[in-house]
Amino acid sequence: MKDRTYKFPVNNGNEVARNSLFGAFIQLMDQKPINQITVLELCQKANISRSAFYWNFSSKEDMLRKYFDGQLYSMVRHLHKIANLSRVNTLEYLVVYFSLHKQLVNALIVNHLESILTEHLAIIIQEILKQNLLREIPSVEFEVQFLASGLTGVIITWSRHNYQERS
Repeated sequence: MKDRTYKFPVNNGNEVARNSLFGAFIQLMDQKPINQITVLELCQKANISRSAFYWNFSSKEDMLRKYFDGQLYSMVRHLHKIANLSRVNTLEYLVVYFSLHKQLVNALIVNHLESILTEHLAIIIQEILKQNLLREIPSVEFEVQFLASGLTGVIITWSRHNYQERS
């Protein structure tokens, strides 16, 4: 499998350390479950000190969330820019984007961390709707899956709230 370079799109002075740690993390997640990866092992593979890890992240899950925060922020910014230039199909754009990140997405699924993906997809969809960037859905199959998955998320959230609507 061709290695993809994962980069944090927002630079706050520790870009090299963050990108090295995240690249090592992706490689290790291909080899074993996230709960078996230690911060020490991660730092050794990235050739970064533990203090550099904790300077940037509070945990491995925090690293994943910050990565997605940066990527999704960049994605929405890019979508906004290209939507003004042409009629872009937003859902198709998302599918292509996540296919470029399939190694990471697969690692999240294998490690039962779909919730991280779901929470960030909720953020990006809110932003897409707020900025009126959602265009037509590419096919009936995608539309059905989009709506079915969304409704599943609503039902799960509703059940967590004891089937009562909360704001």
